[in-house]
Amino acid sequence: IVQEQEINGVKFKIDQSLIQRSLQKKLIRQVIPLHNKEILNQLRETWVWPHTFFKRQPIEDIRQYFGVKIALYFCWISFYTKALCFPAFYGIIIWFYTGRNQ
Repeated sequence: IVQEQEINGVKFKIDQSLIQRSLQKKLIRQVIPLHNKEILNQLRETWVWPHTFFKRQPIEDIRQYFGVKIALYFCWISFYTKALCFPAFYGIIIWFYTGRNQ
């Protein structure tokens, strides 16, 4: 087992944090967290739960957090899913009706 590895002239040990060592040796400038947990929890409460399916999505909050393209995608998927509920419902009724008559 290799106990030490060298990258760009900097030695890393197995028990060392790669991020901390890279920051010390100026291999990377800064570390930015990918997500804000507080905002994600708020979005989860107002958007992700199944009981919010028929409520309006918080598109403005989604746009502010994820950007315009992601918000547009979820807006479209929401519209498309709800639009398909009616044809699916009638299709099931017709399928049961024609299946019993044959």
